[in-house]
Amino acid sequence: MKVRIIGGRTIVPECPADTEFLKRILDDPETKADSRIISFYIRLFCDWRMNRVWAALKSAAAARALSMPEMEWSWLCMYMQQALLRAVNRSKFDLMTDAERARWLADTRATVAKLRTLLQEVDGALGNPGEHFPLEVHEQPLVHFMTLIGVKYDPDAASKGHYVSDAGCGCSLSPEERRREGIPVDKWEFDRARKALSFSIDDVLDSFSEQLSAGVDSAGPIKKPRDRKAKRAAFISNITELLTQQLQLKLTDAIVAELCCVITEDESITPSLVSRFKYRGHHAKVLV
Repeated sequence: MKVRIIGGRTIVPECPADTEFLKRILDDPETKADSRIISFYIRLFCDWRMNRVWAALKSAAAARALSMPEMEWSWLCMYMQQALLRAVNRSKFDLMTDAERARWLADTRATVAKLRTLLQEVDGALGNPGEHFPLEVHEQPLVHFMTLIGVKYDPDAASKGHYVSDAGCGCSLSPEERRREGIPVDKWEFDRARKALSFSIDDVLDSFSEQLSAGVDSAGPIKKPRDRKAKRAAFISNITELLTQQLQLKLTDAIVAELCCVITEDESITPSLVSRFKYRGHHAKVLV
């Protein structure tokens, strides 16, 4: 049965996305505040060209024996939107050519090396630089990590009578024992553990240097990233990475081109253009 949505538009028969999801998306206050998002979903669900695209997507999913719970069509719609937003809202690094990326890499490596040298110059006078330039671990990420591993945290645990920490009696339970007994860690124990995790600027620079040694991604087939048509090429790369690499769906360039035309409202996207800019694995590295 055909489902009517905003403006009397009809969802194409082959669209497998959950109807309630579509209604929630279109009724969401944030969606209503941005007409571009509404327009995106209306095109995705109601443009009649999408009937062929949805049929091809379902067929490709069936060929991989993906069941509906595994292949969440509603989430796929949101991932498609993210692919479009990443193409439209590109970072400064995305706008760099390969030559500019190589220069950035060389300059950054030199800057990191210079800063490490400056830190080493104070080693003799001040001792270990890490002791004089410590970086404090923020509380919230640690609390989140404790939650993930099943360690409860209650800043006022000791005052509530759960147990008395080292600050009060010189006896406390290990994290493993607290997790087993269901006893939360209090503020004093938490702060003591956080101090033990302190690290220095030099530690950060060492990690950053290691990452820089691997190089950075090239611009791939997008030779002119600041060209007015580069966003189109970036979206083709993003959407094909999502569909053919992450989800491993086998789709023809013609189907992908039709999907791209609908989403971007750019009728100039052809199968040959998709073939030129589609994602083909990680881009080569720029090394200097």
